[in-house]
Amino acid sequence: MKEGKRRVGRKSMVLMQTVLCLCSGLLPVSAYSTFDDGAKTDASKTLLKSTSKSRDTISALAASGWKKWSAGDSKGAWQDFTQAIAQNPGDADARSGRASIYMAMGNYNGASSEANYAVFADPDNLQGRFMRALVNSDINKFADARDDLKFVLTANPDVADAHISLAEAYRNLGDRRGAYNEYMTAARLLAQTNPKQAKRCSYWADVVNPNPGSIVGRDLGPSIVVENLAQVYKASPKPENGRAIFAQNAKWPVGHTIKVAFNGGDPELRKVIADTVPEWSKYGNIKFDFIDPATGKYREWSTTDTKYNADIRIGFGKDGYWSVIGQQSISVIRPNEKSMNLDPTGWKEIGTYFTGTILHEFGHALGFLHEHQHPFAGGMTEIRWQDDFGYVPTRDNRGVYMADSAGRLPGLLSYFVTTQGWSPDLSYSQIATYEDTDQLALGPLDTSSIMQYAQTPFLLKTGKASPAYADENSVLSPGDKVAIQKQYPGPTTLSGGH
Repeated sequence: MKEGKRRVGRKSMVLMQTVLCLCSGLLPVSAYSTFDDGAKTDASKTLLKSTSKSRDTISALAASGWKKWSAGDSKGAWQDFTQAIAQNPGDADARSGRASIYMAMGNYNGASSEANYAVFADPDNLQGRFMRALVNSDINKFADARDDLKFVLTANPDVADAHISLAEAYRNLGDRRGAYNEYMTAARLLAQTNPKQAKRCSYWADVVNPNPGSIVGRDLGPSIVVENLAQVYKASPKPENGRAIFAQNAKWPVGHTIKVAFNGGDPELRKVIADTVPEWSKYGNIKFDFIDPATGKYREWSTTDTKYNADIRIGFGKDGYWSVIGQQSISVIRPNEKSMNLDPTGWKEIGTYFTGTILHEFGHALGFLHEHQHPFAGGMTEIRWQDDFGYVPTRDNRGVYMADSAGRLPGLLSYFVTTQGWSPDLSYSQIATYEDTDQLALGPLDTSSIMQYAQTPFLLKTGKASPAYADENSVLSPGDKVAIQKQYPGPTTLSGGH
């Protein structure tokens, strides 16, 4: 279960950090995260068989554009698609082609606009539906993606890429049976033409397998993906549920003592972590135990372990800060793999930021998601995703994109390339808000939450006046204290068990 990149700490919009990884080594990144970005890009270049009732054949220019696009000639493809649209604004295949190119560029507003126009112009066009599904998957609209993919596969059931995308949508919506069936179908379709991909589909079918006795799948696969899980959770939208997005299906038993172990890290660093984490236990009925009773020292875990020595296994790789969600550390992640990483680079120098990051990552380990991806946080509308028109890439002495000589600013997608090493699709999966569904464990938006990323003002359309603006915070907010008590009610401990 090692696919993807690494997730950085919560100060991501201010400090330069290392490249992100969501959970362990190489875990999934987003809705299509079972497979790498290259596979997804190839899928978006696939021209599907049209079932349009309005015409029987694709226009010559659209066909030429798709041929060039699949061959890697994006400029030529763009010209053909644009010329086709100039001749016929309702050319759904050409609109879909431009959507695919926009998505590859990281311009999801453009991709969404073109894909929606394609479906509006021709609701029966499979290409438009497929492209809209891929775009919606990338911006966390999994229910919409699911519906379009089901439409595509009803008309053309042999498109393996569509089955994979539908499996990912089901996985993020918490439908294990649906995800399992789609992965298995994709594996069957790819068995002869792409055995490697087929094997991966079979593996992920095992992960989400709802059948008793499944070798791997003891819980929902997507819950290991920190950033894209909102649709999985059974919840009530009532405000009294707390002020954070919470993963109910990854919740630890109330009153449980969570055993924590280290692999690496000097004694001083370990003590800081063990002293910081019990802050959660002051307000929620959940404990943390760092001490091995057999040795009286901090508990250890090893990459050779064959059984779980701890519920949470901390490593200290220089690959950012990240954690799996809740009980996924023992239901999906293997006993010889870390379930949390705390990058030790310069931890003393960054002071309270480091202790705040510890609280943030243990918030994930308790079951909380990112507050800035709350459906009401304005992540898709408040953020300046794209560069100012005409922006000339200009870097400061740290190599970070800054205003150019004319005062034009980089957008988030460019800025994060230099501050986080994030690709556009990864940036969307980390920052874009979840769609509002009745499956969210959702309370009022709390921009002071420890689970909230600080927001760099120039990346917001109205700066500090934006409702999405959030300042630095390295302590539990009043809302966090309410949330942890709501999720883990009852008596609390001040010691945290260490």
